[in-house]
Amino acid sequence: MESIERETMEDQSLILNERGQIALRRAGYWGRFMSVLGFISAVLMIILGLFMFLAGSIDFGDGAGIPYPVVGGIYLAIGIIQFVASLLLWQFSDKVDLAIKTEDTQLLGDGLQKLMVLFRFLVLTTVISIALFVLSLFATILLTMLSL
Repeated sequence: MESIERETMEDQSLILNERGQIALRRAGYWGRFMSVLGFISAVLMIILGLFMFLAGSIDFGDGAGIPYPVVGGIYLAIGIIQFVASLLLWQFSDKVDLAIKTEDTQLLGDGLQKLMVLFRFLVLTTVISIALFVLSLFATILLTMLSL
């Protein structure tokens, strides 16, 4: 009984009307555009992070604030996160665009799978960002109270 249901489900195919194909084609276009911008910003962040690491060994004489290597590490982490998100968006856009051109439903499914992975990645990074923000807020309040 279960194998019959699986075969029936596998035989069903999704048919996109012209409006759906146009929407996916536009989503692929804008996704590719956004991923290129993301790659550019990721590379700039990584370069800036590396520069901050190198600047950490230079004594600027101020001695206050966060050490430059720590700031460089933060920029590197942000750059890597941005690169991964941009790569997933590029893969989604590429697969969806090719799937629409070749009318390949398997490729369309692969592209939508990349979009799902991107959403999961963004949720994970957003939750981590919020947690770090709250942690840094509490640390700032605690350190301010201790310094009084």
